[in-house]
Amino acid sequence: MNKNIIITILIVIILGLGGYLVYDKVVKNNKVEETNESVNVENNEQQEISENSYEIFANKLKTEFSKYNDSNKNYKYIENDFVPSGYRVYLNSNGSLYVEYNDATLDNKYGEYKIADNVLSFYVINTGQDVGNMVYFINEDGTVGSADTEFEIDNIIKVNKDLGYKNIVSVVSGSYSYGITGSNGPIFIDINGNIFSSNLKKD
Repeated sequence: MNKNIIITILIVIILGLGGYLVYDKVVKNNKVEETNESVNVENNEQQEISENSYEIFANKLKTEFSKYNDSNKNYKYIENDFVPSGYRVYLNSNGSLYVEYNDATLDNKYGEYKIADNVLSFYVINTGQDVGNMVYFINEDGTVGSADTEFEIDNIIKVNKDLGYKNIVSVVSGSYSYGITGSNGPIFIDINGNIFSSNLKKD
């Protein structure tokens, strides 16, 4: 074979490999980066929409709730085997959440006990396998907290102000089956319609 032809073939192969390497390392990587940037931008926009929507929701709810005075305060009365004498959980017009017991011993221990400030709403949810309840409350920033107003009240009212959920608008009661046994607990619903629960098992 002619030496010039061999050199020409080698040059073509080298140029072809060089072109492929440029495409693979530069052009292809740029496309991947552009795709990733597009996805990140879309995710950030969705998060911003959710946060803005929640801020509108929270401000509207606070405005509406502020129209009521403390004589019309939002409250829930509970009476069961854990607290036979009963107790009240209520949210005043300033967004402060309280619990108050009828039992003289508990009343002397706690009085008008403040659970949390800056609360939008609260829910008393049956929890566990017994008839006991927990109080779940939505903070103004969309996080959700809990207060044990029954199970350990002889020692302490245990309050957790942030359970790790965001943009929550409602808390509902859920029932969960585990073979022949069952349990109850909260389901948290966010402003986008997503549901969350530590007990809920998704397919």
